[in-house]
Amino acid sequence: MCRFRSSNLDIGSIMNGKIFTRLSLGALALWGVTTSVQAQTSTTGEVKSGEAAQQSSSGLMQEQRNTGDTTKWIQLYTADGQPATVVMFPAPEHKTPTFGLSQQTQQQTSVSDKKSRSGLPQLVWGASFDFFFDNREYKNLTTNWSQSLFGARINPEIGVTWDGRHSLMMGVSLLANFGAKPFEVDNEIFGYYQYISPRFRAYAGVVPRSRMIGEYSGAFFSDSVKYYDPNLTGLLLQYMGGRGYVEFGCDWNSMFSKTTREKFLLFSAGRLGLGARQLFYLGYNLTMYHHAGWDSSDEPDPTVGDGVVDNVLIEPFVGVDFTRIAPTMQELSLRVGWINAFQNDRAYVGDYVTPGGVQIEAHVQKWNFGIHNTLYAGDNLQPYYVAPAPGLDYGPGLYWGEPFYRTDNIYDRLEIYWQPINTNMMHLRVSSVHHYDGHKWGWQQKISFTVNLGQNRIFNNKK
Repeated sequence: MCRFRSSNLDIGSIMNGKIFTRLSLGALALWGVTTSVQAQTSTTGEVKSGEAAQQSSSGLMQEQRNTGDTTKWIQLYTADGQPATVVMFPAPEHKTPTFGLSQQTQQQTSVSDKKSRSGLPQLVWGASFDFFFDNREYKNLTTNWSQSLFGARINPEIGVTWDGRHSLMMGVSLLANFGAKPFEVDNEIFGYYQYISPRFRAYAGVVPRSRMIGEYSGAFFSDSVKYYDPNLTGLLLQYMGGRGYVEFGCDWNSMFSKTTREKFLLFSAGRLGLGARQLFYLGYNLTMYHHAGWDSSDEPDPTVGDGVVDNVLIEPFVGVDFTRIAPTMQELSLRVGWINAFQNDRAYVGDYVTPGGVQIEAHVQKWNFGIHNTLYAGDNLQPYYVAPAPGLDYGPGLYWGEPFYRTDNIYDRLEIYWQPINTNMMHLRVSSVHHYDGHKWGWQQKISFTVNLGQNRIFNNKK
């Protein structure tokens, strides 16, 4: 399912956006106080679950992170020029809208010489590659449809970095939809500014979605967003500490014109580990999408145009990560949350509908084989996806999540996978996914392969 962007914005929608922004910025400040940064001297590298703290080849220490995923290290510098690292809390691959990169921290520029730390710009390059095969056998399901998505995307970029923290990057995202002429459609030029510090990260411009770190479920972002909408246009802010993270972003999809109206997505996510071992954790996911329809004043029947819909989706959750006490397991966790929607079609309804339900996720992985099950029980979270009333049939234009959440009682997703490669640079996952929409079963086969070369200097100055 591809997303199509087109777009009226009134005072109500503006206020909604302002309120959401203030709440998110408040959350950033709150989490900045409650979380602490665990920064140790290190080289850029990774530490696997259950490994003891060890010395790298350079003689610097690498701190143990007892999680089921690979811990990523980003080399940064303090004000006095000394190397320091910050640990990014990784999100599970299947939950995030980052096409194969969700367990991978994007490697940032490492500037170790005095000229770089003094502010002299350095040329840098980066590249990533994404391959996907997604065969969906949904013939018996009424909430989704069968199709095969098969293709690859390459994302080269080049830019400058200075002061060890600031960068300007520009690149192109080229998609090859297999079966069509390679790189014929869905290609995007992107360019952005990034700021990287031990605690805070900021991105502005046309930013790759791979920079997002939130643990968003399929109710928030579908696989199609990962495949066909690789960049967000707007702003991305992140705070990361030793116990968790918080992020806020704005993705502006459509501007005001004679025939279109403004559409934008505000999103935020956070997670906080509890206790000495962080065995327990709590967090949230939040999105607000403002969908304004086209100007239908020139139509014979002005009512044929889409209405103005505010779609708010929130999921507070709690969980337990048993890999903290069972380090031999790559993944052993349980998460319980409540997903609630708040949707108001101002033109055709004029009041909020508030569907909601409970979602339980269980995840087990050992020897690179894993099982991940997601169970949602509750109301239809997408009541305007297909509706009999005029103007209420919005489909994927309004809803970013998987259409399975149109269920009227229950939805279960069971993924059985093999993940032989999961490093900073490469990721390979082969999955058999089974869907139950409350009435019938559907089957999906997936292969995703990612290469991420990070950001590297073109000219390496000798020490």
